[in-house]
Amino acid sequence: MGRTVITRSADLVRQNQRYLVLTGTVVRVTTNRLRLLILIVAYNAESTLSPVLDRLPAAILLDYDCEVLAIDDASEDGTFEDAMRYRRAHVDLPLTVLRNRSNQGYGGNQKVGYTYAIQEGFDIVALVHGDGQYAPEEFASSHSWALDAVPDGARVLDLGADPGGLAAELAKKGCQTAVVDVVAPTQSTPGVAVHVADLNEELDLPIQDYDYYVMLDVIEHLKDPELFLDGLRARLDDAAIGDSRLSRALLWLNQVLIHIRPGLFSYQIFVRATVTPDVATVLASTRASVAVAAA
Repeated sequence: MGRTVITRSADLVRQNQRYLVLTGTVVRVTTNRLRLLILIVAYNAESTLSPVLDRLPAAILLDYDCEVLAIDDASEDGTFEDAMRYRRAHVDLPLTVLRNRSNQGYGGNQKVGYTYAIQEGFDIVALVHGDGQYAPEEFASSHSWALDAVPDGARVLDLGADPGGLAAELAKKGCQTAVVDVVAPTQSTPGVAVHVADLNEELDLPIQDYDYYVMLDVIEHLKDPELFLDGLRARLDDAAIGDSRLSRALLWLNQVLIHIRPGLFSYQIFVRATVTPDVATVLASTRASVAVAAA
């Protein structure tokens, strides 16, 4: 059987060969393909957003039931207007353009996109940066690359991950796999050992017992990534995490760039605390703004 999807978009009009949504209309469609949302987060990307859209692989649009969502995070330039011009000039591309009324920050803008994906019933979300920081041509997951890089039967410690996903796939390859996460899993995964620990604290684990250490999308979220890596390096007999002139030079360059402009380094956490509404409210406000702009 095909997948049945019900969409309700009160203020968006889309014409992309898959469905037509008019104001206040509910449309039921059936498709056998997975639904993919390509989420493009953009801030002050007037000069880069269109080239990024041009680089999206055409094959993706054929392989998946696909929609592209570009969210302008209240840019100070013409990012939103450029995206709307692109949409009008490329009517065959299923492109939706939204603009946040107030800046939500990098993480907040993503949350708006993920909320949209949940509300619209997408199966997969692929994150792309409006400035081209993530190559739009490369839709293969970094987790897939890591899986390919670890040989069958290796001893693997996955830091900052749950026992599903990558760890489960490693176990299928015959790897002796363990994960470290701050939250205990709700269910077990065959062949995967679980250690509940906070990576911001000293790890009381036999980490020397492993051949490979996987750290995907976790280092940038730690309180002190450098301190964590130094502690890990000190406990490994063969200094698997390299300390070289190049690594020290890159770290120095990172510190310089952060002081010039925090956004220049993609994995530096930069927080400006403000009182903001919840994500659902932001998305509703964003859609309302687009409806007014389109009127």
